[in-house]
Amino acid sequence: IIELTGQMIGSMIRLRKLLLDHNRLQYLPWEIGSHSDLEELSFHGNELDTPCPEVLAGGADSLLRYIRKVNQGMLTHNLDLSSSRLSLFPYELRSATMVTTLDLSNNRLIEVDDALSAMICLISLNLEMNSLISLPSSIGECRRLIYLNLSKNKIRSLPENLSTMVCLEIMRLETNRMIKLPNFIKSMMQLKELYLQENEFTDIGAEVKMSSNFILNPTPSQLMELLQDTGPTGIELQAKILDS
Repeated sequence: IIELTGQMIGSMIRLRKLLLDHNRLQYLPWEIGSHSDLEELSFHGNELDTPCPEVLAGGADSLLRYIRKVNQGMLTHNLDLSSSRLSLFPYELRSATMVTTLDLSNNRLIEVDDALSAMICLISLNLEMNSLISLPSSIGECRRLIYLNLSKNKIRSLPENLSTMVCLEIMRLETNRMIKLPNFIKSMMQLKELYLQENEFTDIGAEVKMSSNFILNPTPSQLMELLQDTGPTGIELQAKILDS
């Protein structure tokens, strides 16, 4: 067997045991997770590309837990894969076009797949506590996104396509390696909360002129520079210093 489809698996409503050893499968359909009575799953001797090696290394129980998480998320449109030891962006998300909330926090991701562009219904995306250095330009296709959490990564820059996310209200960038905010960020008029604590900024004044409420954690001198830069007749700005 080289392919096992979700439709094929989904029709086996009384499935208790699924032995797939020594085939040529590269992918297991997430519909396997819909079988609550499934007691035994075996997949030795295949060439699975997904889930990531860390999940597969945990054996059948680990894989079954993961697939059930994915199945539940697909059904409810709220997919929580936080703390799943993922080092690769989940292949399953290529078909997650109806998911509205995605939590991939506390994993080991070093990059985000372009498959994210297929998640056109996404409203909330949490990528906190990974090892991301950058984001793909395709993230700009998530135009319904309201909440984006990129905190506690290694991000140095943001893709310009981020400016096309016209619904984005909250963006968390604290604890990264940002040196300067991109110029396009001042055109994101809908942004209400911007978290920038614990980065490597040397200048946060000129780029932060927009009609929004900012949540920052600048040094006292940076705060003075920011307030002076907006001027007494400048655009409304609330800078709230948060304790780390």
